[in-house]
Amino acid sequence: MPEQLRGMELYDRTDLQQSFVRAEAGGTVREASLILEGIVCAACVWLNERHVGSIPGVLEFRVNYSTHRAHLRWDDSRVHLSVILKAVAAIGYVAHPFDPGRQEALLKRERSGALRHVAVAALGSMQVMMLAVAMYAGTWYGMDEQWRVFFRWISLVITLPTVAYAGAPFFAAAARDLRNRRLGMDVPIVLAIVLATAASVWYTVAGGGEVYFDSVTMFIFFLLSARFLEMSARHRAAQVSEELSRILPATATRIGASGDTV
Repeated sequence: MPEQLRGMELYDRTDLQQSFVRAEAGGTVREASLILEGIVCAACVWLNERHVGSIPGVLEFRVNYSTHRAHLRWDDSRVHLSVILKAVAAIGYVAHPFDPGRQEALLKRERSGALRHVAVAALGSMQVMMLAVAMYAGTWYGMDEQWRVFFRWISLVITLPTVAYAGAPFFAAAARDLRNRRLGMDVPIVLAIVLATAASVWYTVAGGGEVYFDSVTMFIFFLLSARFLEMSARHRAAQVSEELSRILPATATRIGASGDTV
């Protein structure tokens, strides 16, 4: 990250800004479109807008949750673009100039990563649920204690890597929220996962009590599935928005009252 932060100072160069920064005539006010990485919920949008908007010299900062694009307007005589980008990085996000090709690559990477997490959660939850059904049936129809203990340990072995990998997005987002001293929606999610998993591990080792390995894995699977569906809808909205923006002409000619053109 330090090398990346030092590289952000390159965005202050005038020759580099010509490709993505619009300057108001006769002034130091600048405008630019940025892409924000790491946005997972509306709370992330609120945090970025509040944090960046409080920087002296930033005149406007609006984030579109559907496209993860941000509209930035600032006074370059009071604050440089690199300072704003570093401020975004300081709260756990990454901002860089908007580029259609890079945005498409980011969307593909986000989708493939989400699919992997959903697949692992689905596989782990199905295996644990089969063992849980066997133990539930054993409560009614009778099951030797040695088999119950064996099924619990097998469930533990399956659950821990499932929680570690499939639950990684929740853990990362919750850690970022805590570093920023705020309670986002991922904090209670992680708290529930950790408490239920820890209690189940304890009762498995102790040889008594109830275990909730099936509930933990299914909880993660349902949350990831819901986020994947939401992400798919957001990506479709982003694609439609980009297609509409491509239709707009880059320049236009205005005819004045006297017939002159601008």
